[in-house]
Amino acid sequence: MKYFQTFVFILLFHNVSFNQTLNGQIIELNNKIPIGYARIGILHQNKGTVANSNGFFHFDLSNFSELDTLVISAIGFEKMKFLISQCKTILFNQENLRIELTPSTKELQEVIISAGKYKNLITGNNIKSSMIIAGFQNKSLGAEMGTVLKYNKEKKGLLTNLHFNVFANKFDTIKFRVNLYEIENGIPNESMLSEPIYFYGTPTNGAITINVSERRIHLKKDIFVAVELIENVGMDGLFFKSAFLRSASYFRYAPEGNWEKAKVDLGMWAEIKYKK
Repeated sequence: MKYFQTFVFILLFHNVSFNQTLNGQIIELNNKIPIGYARIGILHQNKGTVANSNGFFHFDLSNFSELDTLVISAIGFEKMKFLISQCKTILFNQENLRIELTPSTKELQEVIISAGKYKNLITGNNIKSSMIIAGFQNKSLGAEMGTVLKYNKEKKGLLTNLHFNVFANKFDTIKFRVNLYEIENGIPNESMLSEPIYFYGTPTNGAITINVSERRIHLKKDIFVAVELIENVGMDGLFFKSAFLRSASYFRYAPEGNWEKAKVDLGMWAEIKYKK
């Protein structure tokens, strides 16, 4: 009888202590509606968190330089930045702190659908084996990991489905946010989305599929797809089937942190429809 060993790569591990804590709520500027799961992070550092579903957050500022920059952001809104010195002199002095984000003025691309024959491109890492797994074991809200989706066709492609090959108990209920980024100098850069994409449910036979065709996301070149922790995933964490030497994968510990190359490539892939 043959025995197979499963190798586990834990990419993200992060603990936060709360001493000098900033507490508040993030809301929309115009209608004062809470912005669920908004991001709070320190620019270029691996420290940050995510607000809860009602926009409330708490974040420890005691170990940062007064010249460090706190960034508050949400998909579809303009980022807001504060020096840590401003946080300590202004934000800490406010009772019932409410931070208002302005809706983004980013223009949506015009979409023209034409008749003709289309083909379906599979890109990313469709990994079926559970020999190697990698993912989130800790509960670092705002941590992300993902992989490159390669696209090199002459004409624009339409992103139709996102797939995630997970290693999870069939009864596990999972919630996370999917982020799509442009790539600059080989690493993820600016978000491509005007509205967030969430998944909440139970994987089917170790796989998650999200249909995004109605969002009309068009590609002209390679992009990056990432999964972001926005809620506690439990003691067992969230892991993906993984392998070596496929589409490159990256991770970061917190919003606004620096991306790092992963040791293994994650089981995330996509379908892209393009005209022949």
